[in-house]
Amino acid sequence: MDNKVQIKISDILRMLKEGYTRKDLADHYGITQAAMKKVFTHPELKGRRTMPKVEDPFILIDDTVSQDEVEVPTEVQQEIENAEAEAGHQEMVEVLTEEEGDNDPWSNI
Repeated sequence: MDNKVQIKISDILRMLKEGYTRKDLADHYGITQAAMKKVFTHPELKGRRTMPKVEDPFILIDDTVSQDEVEVPTEVQQEIENAEAEAGHQEMVEVLTEEEGDNDPWSNI
C-alpha cells in the first residue's frame, strides 16, 4: 500500500466536535472502520467520542426593552466619556490661556 492516508490528530478532534462518528471519519478518509479503530489507540484520541450537536429548539427574543433603551456597550460608553472629558479639558485650557493673556506683563511691550 504505497498511497497511505495522512490523518492529522487535530483534524480528527475538530471533526469529532463537528459531530462526525468513527464511521463518518472512516468514510471521510476512505479507510475501514477497523483501521479507524486503530487510529483511536493514539494517546491523544484514546477515549474521545463524537460531540453531539445540541441546538436549542427555540430563538429567544427580548421584547421587554424598547429600541431607545438599548444599552451602549461599556467600551463605547468609555470612549464617549473620554472624548467628552478631553473636549472639556481643551475648553478649560483655552479659557485659562485667554485669562493669562490679559494678565501678561509682557503683552504691552
